[in-house]
Amino acid sequence: MDLKVREKSKNGIMNSTKAMTITMKQSGVVEDRKFREAEELSRDLNNTSPVNAFRITIKNLLRKYKIPLRWNDSIRRYTLFNDINNMWLPGGLLIQERMDEDNGLMRLYIEIDDDTTLEDIKQGWQRVKYHQKKLHSRTREKFQPIKEFERDKKAYELDRQGKSLKEIVKTLFNESGETYEWTEASKFIERHRKKIGIN
Repeated sequence: MDLKVREKSKNGIMNSTKAMTITMKQSGVVEDRKFREAEELSRDLNNTSPVNAFRITIKNLLRKYKIPLRWNDSIRRYTLFNDINNMWLPGGLLIQERMDEDNGLMRLYIEIDDDTTLEDIKQGWQRVKYHQKKLHSRTREKFQPIKEFERDKKAYELDRQGKSLKEIVKTLFNESGETYEWTEASKFIERHRKKIGIN
């Protein structure tokens, strides 16, 4: 009796597996059919849409007359509005801010074309400086790491020699002319310990 139940359950599993396979094949066919229908609809829309035809016409015009791609928007705006005042005239310099994928910082890119002149770059330099000020690397606080390192190292060495904080501050004053509090000297020692990996 036990064997018959196992055979039935085994057959039941096999039957349900076959049914799932058939259903998956049918759904795959349905999905494939839907994909093809969407692709055909997209193709028909692109063929009949005046916006896409307009975009393609402008790109063909640029290629035919060897006009730089940066004129694409200008020609489109002029054609749509028939107003030279509404036409955006690009300079010979294109400035773009993009996020660096590796570190997440903004980067500034300057693009020139074959007809870009030194005068174009000079005229656009104010825009470059404006965008450059917004970059992360320009907004970081400036410091003098070598000077701080040497001072911290000296305080650490004096501490290792068994000097008191008062003596360390006095020695630092004699060498640099700068006055420090004894609490600052202890911070110098601690910072240098961290830099060299001693906690």
